[in-house]
Amino acid sequence: MFAGARPAWVFVSLVIYLLTVPLVIVLVMPGTRRRRQALEAALAQPGMTAELRRALDNRSVLVTRNVELLIILVVVGLMVLKPF
Repeated sequence: MFAGARPAWVFVSLVIYLLTVPLVIVLVMPGTRRRRQALEAALAQPGMTAELRRALDNRSVLVTRNVELLIILVVVGLMVLKPF
């Protein structure tokens, strides 16, 4: 590497990691709020309610969490391998 040059993998890792912030704000936080409200309503009744089942089966939160995990694995891979 040239004298004074910065490793590009650090910048790329930071940018990739910061991509998780909008994912959490836009997709995960509203889903968490819906699950919490559905849980509070279900605790007042015996058994599982349909609203709580829908909130727990929300695929967007599952997909978002898997994407977030993939991003973290890519960042760790960049940190270990330092490819550029």
